[in-house]
Amino acid sequence: MKASQIGKNHSDSNEFTELFNSSFSSINETSSGQKVKGIITSISSDTTLVDINGKSEAFLMTAEIKTKDGYLYKTGDSADFYIAETSSKGIFLTQKIGKGYMSPSLFSIAFREGIPVYGSVDAEVKGGYRISVGSQSAFCPFSQIDIKKTDSSYTGKSFYFIINELTSSNIIVSRRSLLEAKQSLAIEKLKTEISEGKTVSGKITRKADFGIFVDIGGIEALIPKSELSFSRFTAVDSFHEGDSVSAKILSVDWQNRKISASLKQALDNPWKKISDFKKGGVYSARISNIIKHGAFAEISEGIEGFIHISKLSYTKKVNRVEDILSIGDKVNVSIEEIDETAKKISLSLENGESDPWKDCDVASKTEIAVIESVSSSGLSVRLSSGMEGFVPKSQLSKKGDIFKDYIKDSEIKIFITEADNSKRRFIGSEKELELIEERREVEKYITGKEEASSSASLASLLGDKLKDFAKK
Repeated sequence: MKASQIGKNHSDSNEFTELFNSSFSSINETSSGQKVKGIITSISSDTTLVDINGKSEAFLMTAEIKTKDGYLYKTGDSADFYIAETSSKGIFLTQKIGKGYMSPSLFSIAFREGIPVYGSVDAEVKGGYRISVGSQSAFCPFSQIDIKKTDSSYTGKSFYFIINELTSSNIIVSRRSLLEAKQSLAIEKLKTEISEGKTVSGKITRKADFGIFVDIGGIEALIPKSELSFSRFTAVDSFHEGDSVSAKILSVDWQNRKISASLKQALDNPWKKISDFKKGGVYSARISNIIKHGAFAEISEGIEGFIHISKLSYTKKVNRVEDILSIGDKVNVSIEEIDETAKKISLSLENGESDPWKDCDVASKTEIAVIESVSSSGLSVRLSSGMEGFVPKSQLSKKGDIFKDYIKDSEIKIFITEADNSKRRFIGSEKELELIEERREVEKYITGKEEASSSASLASLLGDKLKDFAKK
């Protein structure tokens, strides 16, 4: 059997147990590559002795069974082994071809029978990678290290390989053929286990700018960046390879072996907790996005509200949101409205300024305003308190060219004829102010008082004055 023909139905060393048994059924009992049962009789720092079926004692490198916590086995334990080499010095065993003792004869058997070998990637070289398999050096082309090209570094990592070519001077190996075989097996199994809408568990295998990849039973599923979390601030870098996650399957394309999934859709919708937030409440938030007319702020993971540009400051005109806020800024906001059905929240920025519209009545008052803008219909103005309003053209005293007579950023004295606190707007008038001034002058003349404070009409005042004249 050629190396290119094997590996299609096996995924790792355990899955190749049956292949080992069948491959060596015709080999003598003590031939290299043969699988045998053994009982651990003693363990030293260098060598472990193994009784193979009571027939003879064999040697195993202790490093194979040593872990950071001790040893995989203790004296008296039974385990499976492979004969690495037989010689006048004895029988040498291994449990993983390439992990322990590796004789030249085992390379030939592995190549001939298509048995995977274990190797570590030493370095990237021209055209591929240098692989160490036991004491031997092998070469793996770039195209054979993985199914798809990734940005991940392979150097320093260990994998199973198939020997594709074996000569006295070259050993060429492939990891891709094993991965493809493993993937084919996984797909057939997954076809019976997953479907769109089902929640599955997996482990993160790699990351990219556009999302993360998760192994869900031997097949990688893509989690797009937009599906990582309900929060815009969840970055790809916040996830780590090897982490276990739960994901909801969004789509399955078996033909092209593509699966997309979502982490956030496997979670409860954060809007289920909207009752935790109240109208009028002040909360800490983080600016998540900025547009021309305002900014979005996240008050809790997955719950955003909108701050209109007019709600960024009570005391000054804001022309550009970017002049006040930047994405990522931590701010305090006040909730003005909550629409649970539409999942919309209206916010205002709490920046230490007092709201001039709150419990304030400017109607029927004379004020000095700054002209914010001039249009053919009138003037947009702002009071020193920050309150914004409008003076219609019909209420302006000057009759000439409005664009010449009224200059942006200049001051104008007006009388507030209307004020709507709910809409946070007022209407001002120059003409009304002139009429009031005229009335005051007439009132002073009629009453003879310097300060005219009477609320009586001019007609009644004039009538009283005429009566006084008649008495005289």
